Amino acid sequence: MKKSLLLFSVLLSSIATTAQDGFSDILAAGVEAGERYSNSYMTPAGEALSFNLSSGWYDDARVLKPGKFKIQIKAHGTFAPDSKKNFF
Repeated sequence: MKKSLLLFSVLLSSIATTAQDGFSDILAAGVEAGERYSNSYMTPAGEALSFNLSSGWYDDARVLKPGKFKIQIKAHGTFAPDSKKNFF
């Protein structure tokens, strides 16, 4: 009974869900349109990665005594402007 209920719920949820609406339209538009959309989609991610990687590369110049080490915990975040949240 549990297996049939699980199977029924999986089948019902897979029928009701959809993803990437309009993706076939992009594929039908041709290679140039696909390249343009993929470049527009990946550009903000590349910029965010470069900002995050370079944002924490600073430290003080104090020299520690021999045998000592320092542990730091840092948090980074990147916020995108509204103009970069949509690539259409």
